[in-house]
Amino acid sequence: MGHCRCIHKALLTRVLRTRRVFELERTYLLNWRALSTDSEKIRVKAVYVSQSEDIFENLALEDWFYRNDNFLSQPKLLLWRNKSALVIGRHQNLWMEVDVTEAERLKVAVARRNSGGGTVYHDRGNLNCTFFTSREEYNRRLNLTIIQRALQRFGISVHINSKDDLTLNGAKISGTASKLGKSAYHHCTLLVDSDLQKLSVLLNPNTTGIESNATKSTKSLVTNIKMERTDDVSVESALFAIGQEFLQTNSNGEDGGEKIFSKQRGFQFVNPTEDWFPGLGVIKDGFQSWAWIGGKTPDFSLKRAFCCPLSGQRLDMEFKVSKGHITSASLIHHSSLIQHSLLPLLSSFQGRQFSLQILNLVEDFLSRESKRQTGST
Repeated sequence: MGHCRCIHKALLTRVLRTRRVFELERTYLLNWRALSTDSEKIRVKAVYVSQSEDIFENLALEDWFYRNDNFLSQPKLLLWRNKSALVIGRHQNLWMEVDVTEAERLKVAVARRNSGGGTVYHDRGNLNCTFFTSREEYNRRLNLTIIQRALQRFGISVHINSKDDLTLNGAKISGTASKLGKSAYHHCTLLVDSDLQKLSVLLNPNTTGIESNATKSTKSLVTNIKMERTDDVSVESALFAIGQEFLQTNSNGEDGGEKIFSKQRGFQFVNPTEDWFPGLGVIKDGFQSWAWIGGKTPDFSLKRAFCCPLSGQRLDMEFKVSKGHITSASLIHHSSLIQHSLLPLLSSFQGRQFSLQILNLVEDFLSRESKRQTGST
């Protein structure tokens, strides 16, 4: 009986932690009905700041909010940053966007998000902003204007281009993407003081021989805000400025100043864990799974040429990949001798998870086969 009480208490604690977020919202929404001027009602909004720097926890938190709120009564802004991570778009080819081998060597996490668009690099010098609204109120340009106004506080003048990117002196400092369903969110990065050298290395894979209809990232010149202003801007100061600007922006997209800001909830610091947000663990597991990161890659083929060490002959091989797994591996141009010896290796590839390591396996096999034939003559 005592054990049952412990279980009941633990479950109640989890529910109460989740309610902590939404009970406060209901209280403020009731107060909002009483807050009015001659021209408009002051709308209460919420800013959440994630205390995690784990890309999978933060993507899960973003998705948790999207699934559990329609944002009709209260728009939300989620501010978050991660340790080094590469985040590809929902409809992209992992191996065309990311140098997977280098990412593994540098221990940089690779994730796939739920929204479309291109691949971005995250680290502690980058700030991520997610604007949640109802679908009817979805407005990228307004969100970017909020960030633009926030940066003006530091004397930084940024431009919003036709692709809804933020640029500084002609270079990109922010990429943008969105997800539209019953509700909507628009999220964007903000390069404050990121490692641009690592970004360049990791986002330039060898794509030779890959044929795919997946969404391709557009290469752009990028820069950090810190290269413009080194004294008073940081991720922390940018986070506060953007959050404050969001809270004091009225329903017409205008800066309402202190009158509106003083009626808001301020900043809410949250931990994206199962205890705080029941069901978040399952969402996180989905984002971390191979079925999502690699298996969601649209079908593609890879053709590569190898050189036989013994004869110097060219060997062309083609791999076809579906849902992240090899469906066929075949020789295109070859000698009959090589074909016979390679058949067992090719057969072993079918059905296994695709990895660029299979190319190393082919090269190692050809080297061993050449040595074997040399030794037998």
